[in-house]
Amino acid sequence: MLDIQCPSVYVRVDALRLHQCITNLMSNAMKYTPKGGTVVVTLRRDQNEAVLSVHDSGIGIRADELPRIFDRLYHLAGCTQATQTGYGLGLFIAKSLAELHGGTLIADSPGEGQGATFTLRLSMAPA
Repeated sequence: MLDIQCPSVYVRVDALRLHQCITNLMSNAMKYTPKGGTVVVTLRRDQNEAVLSVHDSGIGIRADELPRIFDRLYHLAGCTQATQTGYGLGLFIAKSLAELHGGTLIADSPGEGQGATFTLRLSMAPA
């Protein structure tokens, strides 16, 4: 199940690059969430920032892997549940694009089997 909740927010970005960043986050969430799981995408305002979160009920990330999850060519240790292994560039690219737009991208997970949340923060622009 995919649930998207999005109010109107305005950011000044390269739309193609932001699309790539969000697509990478959603693709990962769907890839690592087993059939019957959920992916929830939310967009909200937090003071002067637009905050997009992609939360999944997937395989989760161990605490010792969280600091490296955005490294180039990084793959989760022992992960066999993904439908494709990928190149290990998606999250690296997503974080790089967020930072090029003056934003941040962080990952959080309570641990293996407990899903993960990726949160993108960008400065809002006037409407």
